[in-house]
Amino acid sequence: MAKDCELPLVTPSRFRRPKEQSVKHIPFMRLLLVGLLVIAIPQICQADEPSQADGDSSWQRLFDGRSLTGWRGYRQTKAPASGWSVTEGILFSDGSSRTDLITTEIHEDYELIVEWRTEADGNSGILIHADESTKKIAFNAPEIQIYAIGQRDPGIGHQAGALYGLYPAIKSSVQPPMTWNTTRVLCVGKRIAVWHNATQVCDTVVGGDEWNQKISGSKFSKSLTFGKRTSGHIGLQDHGKKVWFRVVKLRSIVKKQAADQEKKNLCRP
Repeated sequence: MAKDCELPLVTPSRFRRPKEQSVKHIPFMRLLLVGLLVIAIPQICQADEPSQADGDSSWQRLFDGRSLTGWRGYRQTKAPASGWSVTEGILFSDGSSRTDLITTEIHEDYELIVEWRTEADGNSGILIHADESTKKIAFNAPEIQIYAIGQRDPGIGHQAGALYGLYPAIKSSVQPPMTWNTTRVLCVGKRIAVWHNATQVCDTVVGGDEWNQKISGSKFSKSLTFGKRTSGHIGLQDHGKKVWFRVVKLRSIVKKQAADQEKKNLCRP
């Protein structure tokens, strides 16, 4: 909120500094502007750098930047032997294993941030509330789409940031291939809210009328477990294309904290 300010006192003309003396301040103003630019330009250039935990110890890095510790293959007891690798702090899928990764732990009531990029026509996904009840993870776990348009445009419903098959992407948030993207997901109770590159895609309620209607009109309508849970594993999909992840982090949110965040407008990216 802006602070009240007083109007400046008007100096009588006989006490005003002559105009020729005020010219001396111009070099100082130029130096000040140059200094501000020197400070601002590095911040702009770092926009494509990975986000940090902002000094907040409540963030848990699901991907530690060194290994697949904390992850295993979907419906498997350990991480895939090939296809997924870690190099120079980046988690990479070359698309050859066709095995999706899931967290070893089950998560509930959290905020999730994933930074990723993929090749032209690259396809992958971030999955939430997975329970391994189906042969393919996508038929029990809602998926936030990872995609980069190349020669093929899958349509707004399947572009990056879409809650696949349910809520379409926001076109203005879609980036070119090999550009780093940030996907943010808030899951508290029955609420699921998704942002893609700081643009909100949806804010919905599991089991609500709109949610159920979306599912009944999708290819998941015959799945008995899709979109029913409010907790589960978090997954990263191998869809046969190259995809890179540099940040996968989560912080737990109790419902009272979520209500406080809403009031303080902290749920927005």
